[in-house]
Amino acid sequence: MREYLPKLLDHATIDKSKVIRGRINVNEAPRAVLLAVPGLDGALVEQIVTARGRAATLDDPSRRHTTWLLTEGLVDLPRMKDLMSYLTAAGDVYRAQFVAYFDAPGPSDRVEVVIDATWSPPRRVYWKSLRLLGRGYPLKFLGAAATDGETPASLATRHGTGPSRLP
Repeated sequence: MREYLPKLLDHATIDKSKVIRGRINVNEAPRAVLLAVPGLDGALVEQIVTARGRAATLDDPSRRHTTWLLTEGLVDLPRMKDLMSYLTAAGDVYRAQFVAYFDAPGPSDRVEVVIDATWSPPRRVYWKSLRLLGRGYPLKFLGAAATDGETPASLATRHGTGPSRLP
């Protein structure tokens, strides 16, 4: 089941809606948010958080759908059916900050945006200027004089400052 269920769910659905709104991302939601989901008690939330900690990346096919809770034995089928209306394993809404700057001292600009990719073409649903807060990141995170073979992306990922994917 662990191998065929993700493949099946990549190509099949029982929901006719083009967009499914308002679900919690089981792969990224904090413990406190998971505790607010009907059907998730403290013990199960701890099991989920522990399982996420030892998981592969989100690119892992076995984690693309909420059914990993079932295939890894955290829940049984009846409970999985109940939870599916509250949970998702990914989303199509992204939050990011963009920074424009000069390497030398000079002007910079920073904005925060939220992009909703559930539409075609994707649309910007939030835009906020953060110019008054300054660059917000050291130049080494932004690509200026990256050292030791690190790239801005690897620094941002390691320090949790990269763009986030929202459920």
